Amino acid sequence: MTLLRESGHSDRTDTDELLSNRHGWRIWNDEDATRKRRRGCNMTGVIHKSALTSPLETVFQPIFETKGGERVLHAVESLTRGPRGSALEQAPMLFNYVRRRHLEPEVDRLCIAQALRAAADGGTHRIAVNVHPVTLASRGNFTAFLLRESAAAGIDRDRLIVEIGEQRPASDAAAFHRTVCSLREVGMHIAIDDVGSDHANYRSVLDCRPEYLKIDRYFINGVADDPARQAVVQSICQLGSFFDARIVAEGVEQECDHDQLARMGITLFQGFLYGRPASRPLAFPAKGTTLARAWLDHATR
Repeated sequence: MTLLRESGHSDRTDTDELLSNRHGWRIWNDEDATRKRRRGCNMTGVIHKSALTSPLETVFQPIFETKGGERVLHAVESLTRGPRGSALEQAPMLFNYVRRRHLEPEVDRLCIAQALRAAADGGTHRIAVNVHPVTLASRGNFTAFLLRESAAAGIDRDRLIVEIGEQRPASDAAAFHRTVCSLREVGMHIAIDDVGSDHANYRSVLDCRPEYLKIDRYFINGVADDPARQAVVQSICQLGSFFDARIVAEGVEQECDHDQLARMGITLFQGFLYGRPASRPLAFPAKGTTLARAWLDHATR
């Protein structure tokens, strides 16, 4: 499956299809996309207007720290959802589309700018924003961008956690490393997301020297009754101890898993057991939070 396009109206241009708000959309498969490319189109797919021009949604999920038997808010992670009611509403579909179109730098910046404005409520807890590795190696000063956006939102830079995702590593390793170092130098915190899955492996830890290691939920679910999962989690905890990195258990849904992880020395937890992602009022113009804006930025680079 590639994307969505309007059925019928074979004489319509790609622009007409892109801006159409009519009904009757169907799946555009890879064969359709190939035929389009052979006719000289510069886009491999188009989607319904609502998916391009409707606002993206920012939600936040808490990360709690256990202290003296109590749970204290340590941070919130900002998450992005696609336009409601569109084919890209769910995050996996949205970001699969983004990666297929090589829009990671543009969309990451849009999502982060929106998230920081939504999180501008004072407080002292940290705010985690997600970023693709390729974004950190792309043209443009990402550190300067993040400093500018956090200042505009009134958020101190030392409250920011930059979560580097599990996607394919950046092709320009030197540029990636320079950006990670510059983020750390200005006082921001580095996290590796989904440790243990795909590209979020020990090489990422060596390259980034993060302050947080977020264990992939695959190893968390059922850890209470699975000695093999406990061994993997314990090895990551030992790695974190060596690098002086804090461990975050992601995707905790069962109290028994929480108890087992706590016995293993983990104090930072995230998951449905503690709180589901929730929206906050956004103080950000809808016109600046769309995939159409990302397309424009990409085309004019």
